[in-house]
Amino acid sequence: MTEHKEYYVKTMKAFALDKPEYAELVANQPVGSNWGLYSLATFSVMLDKAFKDQETVTHESIKQFVEKVRYSYRKAEKPFNGLALEGLIRSLMGEDELMDDIPVDQQHDAIMLTIYYVAQTDEDVYARIDSYLTDADAMADAWTAEEAQS
Repeated sequence: MTEHKEYYVKTMKAFALDKPEYAELVANQPVGSNWGLYSLATFSVMLDKAFKDQETVTHESIKQFVEKVRYSYRKAEKPFNGLALEGLIRSLMGEDELMDDIPVDQQHDAIMLTIYYVAQTDEDVYARIDSYLTDADAMADAWTAEEAQS
């Protein structure tokens, strides 16, 4: 398991379920933690859930999903960048070069807002968030192991 698993699960759960302790948890992030990797793994798990009913994820289905997320944030103070989200999803689907064109702050915003969107709109994710976060932790571990072998 990831070195800071308990912290990641507790913090991401607080974020996804809109708990007030999220801000304090993020502010007290452990030294050496890899929040970015865990966030990306959680994002990937949430996308798997969002697209689970589709045999293949197409550009059209990605655009439809992005439009749903964009619509849910239409009144947000900071405009939602749907292009960043579309690029991130397509990058995870194999178009790796797209991630290089998205600034890190826009990647982070799109990742976190999508995690929140899926957790808030999917009853199964909301009810079983611990299971999804455990899957994300396992994915982050697998990615770390793959990177160590290269």
